[in-house]
Amino acid sequence: MLELDLDTLFSHLLDSTQGLTNEDQNEVIQKFAQRLAEWHGVSQPELRNALENIDMTLEVKCWDCNDVMHNFNGTGTPICSDCDGDSEMSM
Repeated sequence: MLELDLDTLFSHLLDSTQGLTNEDQNEVIQKFAQRLAEWHGVSQPELRNALENIDMTLEVKCWDCNDVMHNFNGTGTPICSDCDGDSEMSM
């Protein structure tokens, strides 16, 4: 089985998406990070650090409305201030 650390994995992903527009490349990398968090339990701080190493910023989206939460640095379920009144969870 091939084992790679997150930094190497995202570096290879960045290289393999060089032919895409910046917007599409960002979308692929963000979606991949999201899937690693959801499917494999990779933490937000680990993902944030790995993306910083390829000069990108991890985009965390609100659990309810799916808007990007630019200032979310916590752990747990991200809920934006607009959706906070609709949910018992908050950031």
